[in-house]
Amino acid sequence: MDKAKSSDAAILKKQAGTTADGWQIHSFNTLLAEMGTLCQNTCRAGQVKTDIRFNQFTEPTTYQMHIFDLLGLKKP
Repeated sequence: MDKAKSSDAAILKKQAGTTADGWQIHSFNTLLAEMGTLCQNTCRAGQVKTDIRFNQFTEPTTYQMHIFDLLGLKKP
């Protein structure tokens, strides 16, 4: 059985390190690292039981928003 051959588009993508529409190519591990910068912080104001607490989310990058779109997920 012959070995599968890469398409011209796949070869160009690998050489350029970007997709046809200009997005950086990632491995699964580097994609997880890129997406792992998103976080939720619980902020607190005051020092007693009635202190105010709220959640603050980091702002996703353009690339992270693109990944959410590709996965069909709601953006944080």
